Amino acid sequence: MPRRSPVTAKLKNELRKMSGNKCAFPECNNELVTNNGRLIGEICSIIPLRPYGPRASSEITEHEYNSLENFIFLCPYHHRLIDIDPETYTVKYLKELKVNHEKQFTSTNEAEKEKIEIPDGLSIKEIIQFWEENKENDDEEFWQKMFSNHPQIISCFYPNPLIKIGEKTYFGGKGIDNKGGNIGDFLYKNKITGAVAIVEIKTPKTKLLAQKYRQNSYSISKEFSGSIVQTYNYKMEVQRDFHRLKYGSSVDFEIIEPACMIIIGSTNEIKTDKIKHKSFELFRNSLNNTLVVTYDELFEKLQTIEDLTNNNYH
Repeated sequence: MPRRSPVTAKLKNELRKMSGNKCAFPECNNELVTNNGRLIGEICSIIPLRPYGPRASSEITEHEYNSLENFIFLCPYHHRLIDIDPETYTVKYLKELKVNHEKQFTSTNEAEKEKIEIPDGLSIKEIIQFWEENKENDDEEFWQKMFSNHPQIISCFYPNPLIKIGEKTYFGGKGIDNKGGNIGDFLYKNKITGAVAIVEIKTPKTKLLAQKYRQNSYSISKEFSGSIVQTYNYKMEVQRDFHRLKYGSSVDFEIIEPACMIIIGSTNEIKTDKIKHKSFELFRNSLNNTLVVTYDELFEKLQTIEDLTNNNYH
């Protein structure tokens, strides 16, 4: 029987936002939070864990059981009602009910996304926990803010000692902090030599690969290849306008052969398929002076540092 993971606080909060804090049952709209802030809403699984429960199916996988799509937020009364009468309130009915109800609050959720506050000054342990809670977030601005507030995340992964010297940086303009060129995500420099490194970020959900190209290979996704071209364009601008950038800025740095780093996607997409894994590794390792790292690799490195710091590494 599939194993059910505990319902996390993140999942509960997502459901509350998606449902607008209202019961999803038609014409109910009961508030799921009382005036004093107590939660009275209940999380109902559309397809339950127990094989003998209402709407049970022996074909459901563990992933499907524990997915956000398998839960709906209801008031206690309607939770009981749908479980008592599964012939009326079928899986298909409840899935349509969930979609139609949550559609009302889509624009609100998108607006709230812009108001996300990224904490500052987190320890390595807290950063790792934050990653675990937000690894499904596909908002690039969210991760831009996270790396901006915690530049040590990137510094810890790179082999050379790096410090951040710019973000949303203009390349090809009058100076590092002036308008007139392309906008890159981050600019770092080697703390010792001053050599510049260009950092481009996507999201943990950005696709790494596209369709199968041959029996033993996959092509690279347009998001991945596009990020590489974009990063190399920044590199070209930096090299071409070196004097104008360097002497038009108060920041001291050196531009010889700028290194590039791209943070993109997750190995979850490729690790269960040997051909996908091989295709990805062959491609990223063929890139000259360009480090491609997935989000889970980045935060796994932080976990290793945390283990070493606390003598937990074996």
